[in-house]
Amino acid sequence: SRLVFYKRIASASNEQELYNLQTELIDRFGLLPDELKSLFKLSELKLEIKDLGILKIDASDKEIRFTFDEKPAVDIGKVIQLIQSKPKVYQFDDKQRFKVIKETQPKVRIDEIKSLLEKIK
Repeated sequence: SRLVFYKRIASASNEQELYNLQTELIDRFGLLPDELKSLFKLSELKLEIKDLGILKIDASDKEIRFTFDEKPAVDIGKVIQLIQSKPKVYQFDDKQRFKVIKETQPKVRIDEIKSLLEKIK
């Protein structure tokens, strides 16, 4: 059933597992609907942020906020460079929270977040 697949996607422990699930779904049901593609993208993002030491990402229409753990695996030097380059856009809320003031539309929000992650890895 659909619920079983959703649970398998949500509990995937690595990108290869997600890829295998995606392949299995395409083999069984054909091309994936946009909603399911978004679910896979979100699951990939969750795996990536876990590896980077990001505890949580909050995203709204106006900003994206990252909450880091005690020792994130991001390049803090790159974060500081972003802040120095555009202090009205990139800011630290406190020592563990970094925010980006940027309007994003829901359809492209995951891609925006991934792009930001690439800048701070």
